[in-house]
Amino acid sequence: MDINKEYEIYFFDFFGTIMHRKCSGDDIKKIWSNQLALLCKCKLSSRIWYELRISAEKYVCRKENHYEFTYKELIKEIYNRVSGIAEGYADILDFEQFYMLCLKIELDVETNMQEKNEEVISQIKQLKGCGKKVCILSDFYLDSQCISRFLEKKGENHLVDNIFVSCEFLKNKADGSLYKEILCRKDAGTQKAPGEPLGSSPGASPMHRYFTPVHNIPIL
Repeated sequence: MDINKEYEIYFFDFFGTIMHRKCSGDDIKKIWSNQLALLCKCKLSSRIWYELRISAEKYVCRKENHYEFTYKELIKEIYNRVSGIAEGYADILDFEQFYMLCLKIELDVETNMQEKNEEVISQIKQLKGCGKKVCILSDFYLDSQCISRFLEKKGENHLVDNIFVSCEFLKNKADGSLYKEILCRKDAGTQKAPGEPLGSSPGASPMHRYFTPVHNIPIL
């Protein structure tokens, strides 16, 4: 990998770049639904859980102009819908218990379905060895602590300096708003020297003039 001395900070996407999924994102949700049907006291089928999740995602996306939402917002919407169709369910399991169950299943499924992209990880370690700062920049509904946990589970918890995820800012890469946010943040160190991301397609964002890809890696 050729390292450009001009850049001090390099941004990588997470899914499809640092980590590959062994299945599609939709399959993750189906596995989650299957596990929830088995573990939850409310005896709903996996199909119903899946349909509830998909409809809840569409709803929370439409609620906001930026189409970003937190995982807790999503689970709250699912919980409210379940409470409406399963009599007495809210009395059996309160929201915080339900949320923690859903999150645990989500993290376990994601971790089991992820595998490291050794080529990209090797590039990141090369950058770090040259004193470069490396950050993750991702559009996702699980926060930076969850991304950090995924790295830790794969033995790469010291791989990056910082993690920025769309759900924590309610801004995304697609319309350029997340790039603008990160460019102004002191903890990213990007005010004077914006970096180069790997894993984003050229011209995919209005901010690509600030974030010029070195090369392309497919993103799920």
